[in-house]
Amino acid sequence: MAQYSQAEEVLYNTDYEKEQEGDELLGEGRKSIDGAAIFSMWRGCFTMSLILNIFFLGVIIATYTKPCKDPSLPFYSPAEKLVEYQPRVFSESFEEQRTEYQGVPNDERDKLWLDMYEAFIAIPAEQRRLLANATERMPWEPFRGDLMSALSIGHQMHCLDQLRQSFWPQRYNNSIWNADGSFDYLQFGHFDHCIDMLRQSLMCACDIAPLAFHWNPNTKSGRIRFDTLRTCRNCEKIMKWSTDYKAVYHNHNDRLVVEGDHVPEDTGPGLLAMTPKDGFEEIEHGWASHVKQMYSQLREEE
Repeated sequence: MAQYSQAEEVLYNTDYEKEQEGDELLGEGRKSIDGAAIFSMWRGCFTMSLILNIFFLGVIIATYTKPCKDPSLPFYSPAEKLVEYQPRVFSESFEEQRTEYQGVPNDERDKLWLDMYEAFIAIPAEQRRLLANATERMPWEPFRGDLMSALSIGHQMHCLDQLRQSFWPQRYNNSIWNADGSFDYLQFGHFDHCIDMLRQSLMCACDIAPLAFHWNPNTKSGRIRFDTLRTCRNCEKIMKWSTDYKAVYHNHNDRLVVEGDHVPEDTGPGLLAMTPKDGFEEIEHGWASHVKQMYSQLREEE
């Protein structure tokens, strides 16, 4: 065995102690480095998770708070930005559930109906290319050059009101029978048109809300209930808008033609005044052949 001097042993022991101390310091350093790396990794994951959560929350908020684009309106309407949906329970329109639009007519009730449809609107001229159907321009001030239009709901309400008025001919002079008992073919044609326009509108909307049946102990049978929950457009909001943007319609022969516009000529129904004894006096064009054919059929059935 090698013999070391006292001086060599002191140097050897000193080097060994330093090496041991170095190993201990290195181990503690490694532990410190591993802990910092793990903390940094978790902090990065947390930050990334927070960013992704904020992003997806923003997507959800943007999706559910964006303006309503009515899927039934792929074509432009100046009122499309007003469309909003709301839950509504229908009235059964019987007895205690009768609405203000029902009942014996009076001036107040007439105004309620009239306010729903007496509104032509002027669409700004720059929106012409957005419209699916070409339309005439307003030839009168202050709307001159704007586009002449009306919302379909207004015409539908007009048709419904015409049918309502027909039940009270003494008040409205609105009947298929003239005062002398003769048949008013022009008015019949108007009603016939209105009935089918309402049919088309109802089938277009195609309300699929399920109705409910409740047991009626008095009749011992199930009774259909109409006071059910629906999802409805806010019609009052749209009607108010159309009234606020109402344009005065002058029923005369003025026409404004702008170069570049293409509006097909209308060869459809015109205004006719006719009775069986007066024959068919055509005041405007169109519709005469249809009404004559209808009149002939009715005469054959008499």
